[in-house]
Amino acid sequence: KTALVTGGTRAIGAAIAEALLEADHQVIVTGTSPDGKGPKGCSYLPCDFSNLSEVHALGEEIAEREISVLVNNAGVRNVATVEEFDLDGFLHLQQVNVTAPFLLCRAVIPGMRQRGFGRIVNITSVFSVVSKPGRSAYTMSKMGLVGMTRALALEVASDNVLVNCLGPGFVETES
Repeated sequence: KTALVTGGTRAIGAAIAEALLEADHQVIVTGTSPDGKGPKGCSYLPCDFSNLSEVHALGEEIAEREISVLVNNAGVRNVATVEEFDLDGFLHLQQVNVTAPFLLCRAVIPGMRQRGFGRIVNITSVFSVVSKPGRSAYTMSKMGLVGMTRALALEVASDNVLVNCLGPGFVETES
């Protein structure tokens, strides 16, 4: 089985990639650096999720592979009040946290359906169910990912493709 973990070069994504390696998956991770790398034993594909042409290219590449597990982990967080949040920052946040996962799901689902097996895990956040001041745009993006997960799960369940999300709280990481 082959797994793709976006944002798998560090923190939660790297831990997920390592767990999948231990479960005997071939693991591909993404990161924004053209010459980056993931945990030992993982393949690496560069992709800046704020660049739609890069996301489309990644989607085309993974559509050609037999991806059994997709973990949409890559994400960004900005803290600012709604009055302070500029439109470009808002659109960037939505593109990385919602649009890119949608496009990657769209790329892998046809193959998963055809093979009769697939697992998609979208990493949301505790802020998808609770929030704090200055988190309106971020909370919106993570709630959007929860909504997509719920609807997508219903669309593909009959083909043995399971779609779930996890919403971690604060996690101590190296950065």
